[in-house]
Amino acid sequence: RSPPPAKSHYTFNLRDISRVCSGIGLCQKLSLSTADDLMKCWTHEVHRVFYDRLVFKEDQAWFTDKLKVLMKENFKKEYKTLIKGSCLVWCDFVDPKASYYQEVTDSEKLVSVVGECLNDYNSMAKRGMDLVLFLAAAEHVCKVVRVLKSPLGNCLLVGVGGSGRKSLASLGIFQAQQDNFTIELTKSYGMTEWHDDMKRLLISVGGKAKEVCFLFADTQIANENFLEETSGLLNNGEIPNLFNAEDKTQISELCTSKAAAVGRFGPAEVFAFFIEQCQKNLHIILCLSPIGESFRRRVRMFPSLVNCCTID
Repeated sequence: RSPPPAKSHYTFNLRDISRVCSGIGLCQKLSLSTADDLMKCWTHEVHRVFYDRLVFKEDQAWFTDKLKVLMKENFKKEYKTLIKGSCLVWCDFVDPKASYYQEVTDSEKLVSVVGECLNDYNSMAKRGMDLVLFLAAAEHVCKVVRVLKSPLGNCLLVGVGGSGRKSLASLGIFQAQQDNFTIELTKSYGMTEWHDDMKRLLISVGGKAKEVCFLFADTQIANENFLEETSGLLNNGEIPNLFNAEDKTQISELCTSKAAAVGRFGPAEVFAFFIEQCQKNLHIILCLSPIGESFRRRVRMFPSLVNCCTID
């Protein structure tokens, strides 16, 4: 059954279950020293995958009640004895001496660490960010970092313009130690310039094996074809008919030896290896506003915006 217009992004499938498993897979032995730690991690991951997608308080309340029932039935634990307080955050950077995925128990320390990350970012970036950080902002940074460190992790940030979507995403990309790629719009920017940028991006992630995050905001969608081709990248890591013969020669030079090392030979096999590397190394963060009809229309037209992304 299709979701109602006000909840157009309420579509769920098995990929969401896999995202919960991927999140738990970020843990190491030290992350889960007790059975309670595993339950807390599972609770955190289902919140990040399912709860963060819910926009109405009655839906959020239903989810929390359902979680309490499932926890009691399957884990024989009471939710309120396991989860104390409203802040449930896991990350791997709050303690430099213990850089493994773990629960954050000190919210003030989390804000302080994210603040230090912001200072480091401003000292290195061409354009610094003058942000006032608080706990909710630090939580959003943690959510972005979690997605970027997950296999095939992509993120859809939904919020009105000026709410800090791009700024906190940029900070999360920096914390995850990935390159930040974005397009520079000009008056003459069209499909030719877009394709040139996409070639540069894909050759970087697929041919040179760099981990790159493509940050793309709704203010940069000068042509709806941009979003259509981004949807293709989310789905299968490629844009059809993007590369000409010269580009494919360059890709072959970059990837032939790497493909041969894993038993892949021939032009078709090498190009397939290149696409796999694109999927592996490219992460996409989309920043869209829920205001107006355009968000609902885009979600209907391009289902991969929801199916292939973790929504915050």
